[in-house]
Amino acid sequence: MPPIRAAVDQACEKENINPRLIRETLVKVGIPYQEIANTAEILKTDLIVIATHGRTGLAHVLLGSTTEHLIRHAPCPVLVVREKERECGSA
Repeated sequence: MPPIRAAVDQACEKENINPRLIRETLVKVGIPYQEIANTAEILKTDLIVIATHGRTGLAHVLLGSTTEHLIRHAPCPVLVVREKERECGSA
């Protein structure tokens, strides 16, 4: 089994996702948002789903945001989900 497929299977197991839902795995080299947008256009993708770390402030300014750039350049709608839900509660 190729190393990338093993990594995908491991991630699916960790997140309790059926690996059969993953139809195809692509590995690209380049600027992430550009590669995702270009691939989505080539594949005639209907929807891109991407997780975000939700960085704010200085970290966001210094690191930029792949998700933000992708939203602006994607050829289709982009659904953004938080990587992990933060707990909200009273102090």
